[in-house]
Amino acid sequence: MKLALKQLAHEKGLLMMGPDCGTAIINGAALCFGNAVRRGNIGIVGASGTGSQE
Repeated sequence: MKLALKQLAHEKGLLMMGPDCGTAIINGAALCFGNAVRRGNIGIVGASGTGSQE
């Protein structure tokens, strides 16, 4: 079912993300969901969004 949903999203030019998609802010835009943060020179990558927030 997950593959079928991702293929349908791809056909429609959409992005389908699963439950383990995490969180990201790319060029100031939140992908899925994100926290309000100031722009800066430091980037943070973590295995879990909540772990990175700590």
